[in-house]
Amino acid sequence: MPLAAGTRLGPYEITAPIGKGGMGEVYRARDTKLDRAVAIKVLPEELASDQERVARFEREAKLLASLNHPNIASIYGFESSGLVLELVEGPTLAERIVEGPIPVQEAIAIARQIADALEAGHGAGVVHRDLKPANVKVKEDGTVKVLDYGLAKALEGELTTVADFELSHSPTLTRQATHIGVILGTAAYMSPEQAKGKRVDKRADIWAFGAVLYEMLTGKRAFAGEDVSETLAHVLTKEPEWEALPSEIPGVLRQLLRICLAKDAKQRLRDIGDARLALEGAFETNATPGEPRIPTRKTRALLAAIGVLAIATVVTTWGWFRAARSFPAVARNTYVAATLGINEHNLTALTDRFAVSADGTLLALVDPTRGGLVLRRTSGLEVTPVMGAPPQARSPVFSPDGAWIAFSGVRALMKIPTAGGQPTVLAEGTDYFINLTWGADDRIRYPSLQNDAIRSVSASGGPVETVSFPRAWVSRGVGLPNGRLLVSLMTEGERQIAVREPDGTLRKVLAGWDARLAPTGHLLFSREEGRTWSVLAARFDVNTARVEGEAEVLAQDVPVRYATPAGADAAGNLFYIAGTTRSDRRVVLLDRAGAERELPVPPGTWVSQTLSADGRWLALDRLEGANRTLWTVALDTGALTQVTYLDDTFAPVWAPDSRRLFYTSFPIDADQRSTSLWSVLTDGQGKVEPVAAQWDAYPGAVSSDGRLLYYHAYSSDQARSDILSVPLDGAAPEPTVLLATPASEARPTPSPDGRWLAYETNASGTEETRVAPLSDLAASIQVSTRGGSPIRFSPDSTKFYFTDGDTIASVDVGSRGPVLASRSAIFSVPGDQHGRVSVTSDGNHAVAIRGGLIYSDIVVLQNALSASR
Repeated sequence: MPLAAGTRLGPYEITAPIGKGGMGEVYRARDTKLDRAVAIKVLPEELASDQERVARFEREAKLLASLNHPNIASIYGFESSGLVLELVEGPTLAERIVEGPIPVQEAIAIARQIADALEAGHGAGVVHRDLKPANVKVKEDGTVKVLDYGLAKALEGELTTVADFELSHSPTLTRQATHIGVILGTAAYMSPEQAKGKRVDKRADIWAFGAVLYEMLTGKRAFAGEDVSETLAHVLTKEPEWEALPSEIPGVLRQLLRICLAKDAKQRLRDIGDARLALEGAFETNATPGEPRIPTRKTRALLAAIGVLAIATVVTTWGWFRAARSFPAVARNTYVAATLGINEHNLTALTDRFAVSADGTLLALVDPTRGGLVLRRTSGLEVTPVMGAPPQARSPVFSPDGAWIAFSGVRALMKIPTAGGQPTVLAEGTDYFINLTWGADDRIRYPSLQNDAIRSVSASGGPVETVSFPRAWVSRGVGLPNGRLLVSLMTEGERQIAVREPDGTLRKVLAGWDARLAPTGHLLFSREEGRTWSVLAARFDVNTARVEGEAEVLAQDVPVRYATPAGADAAGNLFYIAGTTRSDRRVVLLDRAGAERELPVPPGTWVSQTLSADGRWLALDRLEGANRTLWTVALDTGALTQVTYLDDTFAPVWAPDSRRLFYTSFPIDADQRSTSLWSVLTDGQGKVEPVAAQWDAYPGAVSSDGRLLYYHAYSSDQARSDILSVPLDGAAPEPTVLLATPASEARPTPSPDGRWLAYETNASGTEETRVAPLSDLAASIQVSTRGGSPIRFSPDSTKFYFTDGDTIASVDVGSRGPVLASRSAIFSVPGDQHGRVSVTSDGNHAVAIRGGLIYSDIVVLQNALSASR
């Protein structure tokens, strides 16, 4: 019911109506206590009459009231189902746009203030959800006020569908009067994920910001239709009319709009603060020789978001490209050349994720979504696949003339023309073929599988030559004139760079790791400083094999494990992987109806997870730079504890008492090279212990009595993996081979009663799950049908859970084994959840990791080596 003038709501007296929208009627009122004009938003009647919903709304309003920012209209209080707001005079932005497009500079000034408001809200953890011109006011002095900040969230799911509404003014739509499939926002400004009724985050505001900015500049909506359905269809399928943008707007503004309005949220701008910086000119390229623009570290890391559109079909790449000659000879300017996507299937590419051609014109990248190699030009937007490169290609390196790319294939070292073509096999065998170097002598070098030798082969093919380094762990070899070899090795506990003379003697050059030669005549290497790594460079005389002068730190906080992801071109530009990976992966609990809720785990670069037997704890594997660390979280309190540090530790499984984790790690220390199975207490102290003298081994599960660890290990030629067990109660445990066939068996999972063992095998040509009696593993029954992995048995051993394609399935286990007639799919999960799902002991819930690729930036430091003396 409309409120008449003079109506009192607490100390507030209604004076006149202002307007009406989907989130309530708005009135001008007077605060009789403070004698000031305010706005009162009276909530919809169906909400105001429900005390429980009013209480929930009031709780939301308290959070929103904490947003104190000059560009956000304030919330003053809550009275009798009415929200007391700051009264903002002046026209709305919608009213201003009716008059026509806004001049570019004025639009930029308005947009900058909107971005500032959103940045403040996002910093407080609040998403607006209904940003549109009608919710922005511009005061006479040019000050912008964003209205209704966060109110859409407060009202989420509480309004029934509105059949007829005005597209630019109705703030809230719902497809159903339930919490499932809710659509919030005005149709013309909804992000695609909002239009689909999916979970939204701050990137929905970034989409709406782009739509508002487009409308200011053109005078028309980015996505317009005759009705709601057509408008939403355009949001989902159409592109704005980019040609309608004024010709005089800066190029960076055009790119900003495109990346704000990317339909895939993963390709969209990630932080509205980047938009504000762009509008303030932080990324302009007109720095003068006397005043080079050097962004802060945070700005450098975020430049990817405003440079170019991501090319989603091949690799996520963002960048802002500038020709090196446009900079002063000694100026160092940082920008992002590309953003790499990493998933479980190409984590091995962490050692060498990209290569740069000597002339600096091309980047070769491992495509994380389709496999194979792609090329990224550093002077434009082109991203093209290297036609002919197999999906398993990784660890690329360019030939000195840039005409060829060598890479690691399937148990083979291969090369392919940069322009694409038929790959050529140069060497085959068990080596991983990583950390490749292509020398001026036209030989390609790489470490052996056991990292105790450097092998080399002619780029034209021929016999493989080996140079051994007993009692050392070597990661890279670079050929030098006069028969010398530059090597990066770990010996006597020290990482060092040394020169091997023709007579076999080693001469230490300096302390460091992963040395390579830059085309500028510099030695490029890394060095550990505390708990972080830096990239350094020093002048290097290849004829004498000696460093000239002092080494200089060029980049800090870079990921290092077996190799430093860095390279340089002949112009002196340094290309390296930023140390901070980014991901929005969340850990969620699913029920059989398909509903999910987020578990108390902060979003992050989570790779895998596994539940403890009692269901109280979760073990998590997190990617940090080039390493992976193990964490636990208590599901009742959300307490997160790091249990391993620095080393590359992954594939955790729980001990039955939940006090210990067993995992895989490959130590660099030559004295520990025979062990890859380890255990650690979950108390966070980081004390680790070796489990068995077994290399290239991965834990599957511990028996319910805690006496045996079941695991799989690869043969020396990596042609297959076998299933083994090792006792956990002996001083010098000896592994027992349980199953060894010509196929590869993995992920052994015993039943609690000790009668059955489930495992994964590729005997049929596809990785499938089988269950067999422990007394006769050859008598197995296949339970999956579309590719799958074991998950767990029920506590009473009568049910078994496993992945089967894009589902989690269960099968009853009787006295004679799995009852195939009982097999059924009980949860739906994405097909890439390999190693990322668990099932609770009662089988009613599953734990999964949601989210796509993990992102890491390729950062370019302009003229880094040209300026190095």
